Amino acid sequence: MKRLFLFFFILCSSVFSADGQAPLQPDSLLKQIHGTRNDTIIAATFNRIAYFYLKSDNDSANKYLSKGRNLAVKKDLKKELSYNYTLTGNMNYWNGHTDTAEFYYLKALAIDKATKDSNTLVDDYIHLSRIWSTRANIDKAVQYLFTAREIAQKIKNKEQEADCLFTLAVLYDRQDIPLKAIEFCKNAIELQQQIKDSAGLAYSYHRMGLAYEGIKKHEEALKYLQISFEIRKKLKAVAQYGASLNGIGLVYMDKGEYQKALKNFYDAYKYWSEAHDKEGIVIATGNLGEISLKMGDLDNALKYLLESYRLSEEIHALSFQKGSLRAIANVYYKQGKYKEAYEYFNRYSDLKDSLFSDENADRVAQMQSKYESEQKEQRIKFLVKETELQQSENAKKKLIINGISIAAALLLGLIFMSFRNIRQKQKANLALQSAYLQIENKNERLLEVYKELEQNRDEVADKNKEITDSIKYAKRLQEAILPSNDFIKKLFRESFVLYKPKDIVSGDFYWFEDWGNKKLFAAVDCTGHGVPGAFMSIVAYNQLNQAVNESGLSKPNLILNALNKGITKALKQTAEGSNIKDGMDIALCSYDEKTGILEYAGAYNSLWIIRDEKLIEIKADKKPIGVFLGEELQPFHNNEIKVEKGDSIYVFTDGYADQFGGSKGKKFKYKSLQQLLIQNQHLTMESQKELLEATIESWRGQLEQVDDILIIGIKI
Repeated sequence: MKRLFLFFFILCSSVFSADGQAPLQPDSLLKQIHGTRNDTIIAATFNRIAYFYLKSDNDSANKYLSKGRNLAVKKDLKKELSYNYTLTGNMNYWNGHTDTAEFYYLKALAIDKATKDSNTLVDDYIHLSRIWSTRANIDKAVQYLFTAREIAQKIKNKEQEADCLFTLAVLYDRQDIPLKAIEFCKNAIELQQQIKDSAGLAYSYHRMGLAYEGIKKHEEALKYLQISFEIRKKLKAVAQYGASLNGIGLVYMDKGEYQKALKNFYDAYKYWSEAHDKEGIVIATGNLGEISLKMGDLDNALKYLLESYRLSEEIHALSFQKGSLRAIANVYYKQGKYKEAYEYFNRYSDLKDSLFSDENADRVAQMQSKYESEQKEQRIKFLVKETELQQSENAKKKLIINGISIAAALLLGLIFMSFRNIRQKQKANLALQSAYLQIENKNERLLEVYKELEQNRDEVADKNKEITDSIKYAKRLQEAILPSNDFIKKLFRESFVLYKPKDIVSGDFYWFEDWGNKKLFAAVDCTGHGVPGAFMSIVAYNQLNQAVNESGLSKPNLILNALNKGITKALKQTAEGSNIKDGMDIALCSYDEKTGILEYAGAYNSLWIIRDEKLIEIKADKKPIGVFLGEELQPFHNNEIKVEKGDSIYVFTDGYADQFGGSKGKKFKYKSLQQLLIQNQHLTMESQKELLEATIESWRGQLEQVDDILIIGIKI
């Protein structure tokens, strides 16, 4: 547990110091915009204002990031757009939304690769290494760092090279290789002293202090941690006081001076809380729990450790989760609560295999060795080339003499070989003439077979084209009956529809209707996908329209009852001898804008409402639309919910959650989808759609899409 909390923020410095801009006041920055029509200056100024608010006011930061991003996209300002994406990634990272942070970092990387901006490329790779380290994937984190360091060395940027060395030190210390971490810290400090980078020195001295603590050299550890703290006080880097105090507390805890450790941990907790630094709070509460446990205060230990675990789950910090789970199990065991202890130890066991291991440490060492070997090979090649140039004159003369001798010998050999080959060819020609006649006969038969195969192939190709063309035409028909984007936006201005059929045509479809003062919408999943599913979707779409437009129904449960009867009748499912067992799952809503009442009924497909970053689930009836012989039609239940301004409403089919992918080829699952939506409520609905699509494509990778995908999102 203790070594876990030695690993505080990977590359804290790169998030803000690498941006390289002084945090001017917003009022001063806004004055720069007045009187200028230069789009580049305006977009850059919006970014700088957002940077000012980045860690203190998310709403203001989002507001100016959105303004800067819209202008940069509209005017194709690539540099400003890349920086905007980086800032957005930073903000999400500090708020614990690592998936969203990676999404924006990758967007920045794509732009910087296209523009070949080496300086920003280094920052991009460092940011991505931080993401993968948080996810406990040491291999990928180190791979990104070596790439960043190579670029920094090529462009001779010592500040960025030092950032890479510092981050490598963090990773080695995390792998319990403190001597290697100290070596990287010393290399980073040497560069930072040359360029007088005080902020960077503070981080490197801090990390070196933690590494010395790892090998029980407490005096050296306190010395370097204190140097780091003094530099930060001179720089008035209040946001980093928590890190310094936490590090000093770790040394005192290791020395057994628990009261001093407790005071430092608590002070660190206060500074990190004031800075709204979630990762820092996870570390501080974890260490407060650890020191309370050592001091025998089991109640406080449990309180702090549970808080650390809860927050580490929120920010997806797997390494911290592992340490918290094991410590919580230990506290419950000491309290005699063996059931709870067993439960938390099981969670710890399930998680530990996916995190850092000795094998990972070996792979890090192998990558470092490989990198150093490549550097040595390049130096050896250079020396060899230089030696060859010095000896080239003598070598040329010798080659000329040897060449003449070899040419003469080769000429004599060729004359002899040519004479022998002529005689052999004469004999071979006689045998070839006989074989040729046999081949001619066989060729005639093969040509006949080939013509038959070619004719069959053309017939199959024609049939296949006819079928494909028919399906494509069916797709156009299916798309024609779906509501247009303009109609959807007219009903719900802030909304999106993510629709990804598995095949050319789909068994999923979305439905919107305006009926009196009610706005209706539904996400429908018909049995199967492809052509069979598409046929069912057309039947269902017509039945929905009949229930509303002809029967005048607007209550969701009554519409589903009518739909159930209509589908059963249309498919003749109650007839003797019927073997049609097709139906559909559906989530259907009706919204009255005047009263603010949302009505919902569902067949297997639930309704999600996200309010104040909390998810409310209204569960569906556990039965499909469609009935088989021998079953009775059961009515559906109606649910009424009073919605509030700012609520987000989601209805969906099962295709997104059931998609296989990731490193282990497992399903995405509904829980992951819920977390993704909750974490990104600050985004517009259109941006949420873009993020959902990018996430599922990244998750799927090279695997086949297993089902149609449909998600509808609406912001009230």
